[in-house]
Amino acid sequence: MLLYKRKQRDDRKSTEVYEEVAAWDRRRKEAENRGEEFTEPPPTQPQEKSKE
Repeated sequence: MLLYKRKQRDDRKSTEVYEEVAAWDRRRKEAENRGEEFTEPPPTQPQEKSKE
């Protein structure tokens, strides 16, 4: 039963990551179609913290 719950949690996490990447890619393509530069990093890459 524990393995089943772990698999469900992993499946939900995988779905969330896929949806984040798909949304990012959609924004990237929309910007490209408008001829705009797209600088948002993919959601799987950590963003650098500004050094202030």
